[in-house]
Amino acid sequence: MSVKALGDDDPLVLGPFRLLAVLGQGGMGRVYLGRRLANFPEDSEASAQYFLAAQEDTSADTLVAVKVIKPDSFAGDAHESAEVKRARFLQEVTHLQSVIGPRVPAFQGADPDGGLPWLAIDYIHGPNLSRLVHSRGKPFNVVQAAALGLAMTEALQCMHEAEVLHRDLKPANVVLGPQGPVVVDFGLAVLADRKMDQAITATGTAIGTVAYMPLEQYLDTKHVSKAADVYSLAATLFFASAGRPPYPHGPSSVEPPAWHGVPALMRAVLEPVLVPDAETRPNLMQVRDMLLELLVGQGVGEIAAAADLVAVVEASGLVPDLSAFLDDGGDDALAVPVGQEGGESDPWSGDDELFAQLFGANVSESPLPTAPNGYTPTLLDPVPTPTVVDPDGQLSNGSTGDGSTTSYPLAPADPGPQPSGAPPAHAGAGAGSEAEVPSAALRAAKRLRKAYARKASF
Repeated sequence: MSVKALGDDDPLVLGPFRLLAVLGQGGMGRVYLGRRLANFPEDSEASAQYFLAAQEDTSADTLVAVKVIKPDSFAGDAHESAEVKRARFLQEVTHLQSVIGPRVPAFQGADPDGGLPWLAIDYIHGPNLSRLVHSRGKPFNVVQAAALGLAMTEALQCMHEAEVLHRDLKPANVVLGPQGPVVVDFGLAVLADRKMDQAITATGTAIGTVAYMPLEQYLDTKHVSKAADVYSLAATLFFASAGRPPYPHGPSSVEPPAWHGVPALMRAVLEPVLVPDAETRPNLMQVRDMLLELLVGQGVGEIAAAADLVAVVEASGLVPDLSAFLDDGGDDALAVPVGQEGGESDPWSGDDELFAQLFGANVSESPLPTAPNGYTPTLLDPVPTPTVVDPDGQLSNGSTGDGSTTSYPLAPADPGPQPSGAPPAHAGAGAGSEAEVPSAALRAAKRLRKAYARKASF
């Protein structure tokens, strides 16, 4: 991952977060490294406005990955209204808030209704699985792959217990941080019970990455179960073991995967899962048990296997150095973003050509394979993971029905110090009582809501 300094067109502040660097960009937006402003008011109104997560340890400064969505992404079109697109983003925020566990990034805040929509999660400081395997030039051994699989089953268990499906689990969405693997990108999640008043994805839609999705998802994303995530888990472990996906061009109902390169012990775990019939697949806990048995057979404990995997990441040289972006001299001057004289500033308005440059689509030109029933998914605006282009599968992020897309990838991340505190309250001139005048904290919050970025000339 190439971390870059902010440019003149980048905002300095979004809601309560100071932006420090650019982590990546794609067809739908940019991802920034950020952290909570030291002097942002912690009143209930501000927390509600930005869905802010409570700061458990105010002595530390948590680094966050802030995903900013290009405003044009929410414009209405022939397939979908702007309101429905906003509803999708709000649904993603709800999903992120509901899933809590050590193998998923913590939700930190979001602004679904702002002129510049964004969401923030913990930054996981490390490479994704796709980049790690390709950069090493060799796949994982069975112990490392088993440790990876156990971490992924833990992440999926947290999601499934919250009645959320991932639906785009793949190597690019598994980040190997200092505490082990973390599963990111819930942008394609749906409620597992698929209640009609909650699940927005339309029937006849294929969303995800074809090289890692099961046949039932390829045919119809909406009507899938937790078994689809279990299949994608196995397909991701296949990649970790062989350096390639089981079905590079999409799932097959008749052809088995090419197993060459996959160790026999790992094949015994994956073969019952990588089948077209969802009803016959082992469930998540059965896969976990098989991985544990594999480690026992190798005489390796779960903790030792996890440590082996962390050592592989540390030796890879792929963990980015953030030191140049963290010594910024404090946040006090940024309580009100610069460039606010004369009214609201919006660096995202104006030049369409600039947007084409900054948010150029990165989409494969290769046609998608036709499914057995003749249905071919449509390629819409893709959202690459903000590290490298995912080389492991062809992105199918679209619809033949309503043209919808719900993918909002997020960048890998890592914890750091979280300053706290709020500006001192004071009475305004001529105030008769505290109740007659907004507190300094509320006034600061209102200024922050209006001011997302410094002015930029295009």
